[in-house]
Parts: sequence; C-alpha cells; structure tokens
Amino acid sequence: MKRRTIIISLIVLVGLVGIYVILSYLREFSGPVSSDITKHNLTDRPEKFEVRIEDNAKFPDHMDLKMSGKINGVGILSFGWNDKASYQKATIADNFNVEYKGDWYSDICIIKYEPISATKGELTIDYTIFSLGRK
Repeated sequence: MKRRTIIISLIVLVGLVGIYVILSYLREFSGPVSSDITKHNLTDRPEKFEVRIEDNAKFPDHMDLKMSGKINGVGILSFGWNDKASYQKATIADNFNVEYKGDWYSDICIIKYEPISATKGELTIDYTIFSLGRK
C-alpha cells in the first residue's frame, strides 16, 4: 500500500513538472501577437488599408482577420500580402462580414476596397497576427 502511494505521488509530481515545463516553453518561445481594431469611412473612391506585425515581432505564421461593416451598394473587398497580389476577394453589399483564419507568412496585410455602386459606408478591420519569434 505504501509503495503504491509513493508511485502515484511520483507520477503526479512528474506530471506537474511536465506541465510546468511545457507552459514555460510556450510562454518563452511563443512570439508576440499583433492586433488592433480600426474603423474607416468608405466613399465612392477606392481605398487601401495596411495592417502589420509589431516592431518586435518576426516570423508571422497565422492571422485572424475580420472585416465587417455596412455599405449602401455593392463593392469588392480584397486582401493580400502586397499591393499586387490578392489572396482572397469578396463581393460585399449592405451589411457584410468577411473573415479569414489561417496561415499568414507576411509582415503586412494590404486590404483594398473597390466600390462598384456604393457611395458611402463603414468598414471595421479587426485583426490578429501571430508570430513565432521576437527581434
């Protein structure tokens, strides 16, 4: 009975030490998180917005991006890693919500709005870019 209690205590102790080591590793080596929420007024002219990782971050690997709002017509909302490349494009109208959650390896994300028939509206950009390292 005593031997069984000692073995169980050792197993619990090793498990707790293992959890501590894993949490310490994740806290030390998980990179910074860059996030912000910005609001923009939209007009009948094309607009370009840029979001980027924090200055102390490097090696971005994942992004959660939510673009929501309201326009009084139809427009196109796209985003990509530079001014020329469009990773994803969506036709938007009235109340809209465009989301992306997935791999992202660029320091910046360029968001473009192109009105088709819309003349005014609002856009909220809510983003989080996760990075693997620190500078």
